[in-house]
Parts: sequence; C-alpha cells; structure tokens
Amino acid sequence: MSVVPCPVDAGCYRWVVRSPDGRRTERSAYSFATRDGARISGEFWVRTFDAGKMPI
Repeated sequence: MSVVPCPVDAGCYRWVVRSPDGRRTERSAYSFATRDGARISGEFWVRTFDAGKMPI
C-alpha cells in the first residue's frame, strides 16, 4: 500500500493497493486531507484485501 498525492485535489492524498502479483490495483475513491488519513484508510483496505474480502 502506498500513499500518493491526489491528482485532482491539490494538497490531498489517496491510497493505492496493489495485489502481490501486480495484476490488480485498487485506489481510494476519495481524497484525504492528510497523508495519515489516507494511510489509515489504506491500511484497512490492505487488511480487507489480505483477508480475501476485497471485491476485485
């Protein structure tokens, strides 16, 4: 999981989660005002992804 600057909202951030094999990528639908906000949300998605519950 990585946190990247939002290309739409200057000064905001989004998370990006990639599958271990690199075949699937999920990105946050919303931007976050802080890098930590994006990181916390992204970490949740990583746990969901690892548990096999992510709908991708």
